[in-house]
Amino acid sequence: MAQIKSEAAYRAAMKRIDELLKVVNDSTPADDPSYLELDMISDMVAEYENTLKIGFLLPFIATDSADGILRLLRHSWHHHSHHCCYQ
Repeated sequence: MAQIKSEAAYRAAMKRIDELLKVVNDSTPADDPSYLELDMISDMVAEYENTLKIGFLLPFIATDSADGILRLLRHSWHHHSHHCCYQ
């Protein structure tokens, strides 16, 4: 699998996730190209964040459901787009 190797690539991935979240929802079939792309990019973002030891997302991983993943991604994107300080 491809890897995110820079902050610029990370920001581009987060922007693409935001775009995909506008078209992917709980009723999107698992074989839909947008769903598959969201799944792949989400994995890449998670791996990148884990390598940076960003632990602020852990409390938000409450479920394996698509709804839980979407809430996690929306929260992550919201904070990254506002350059918030994490505690």
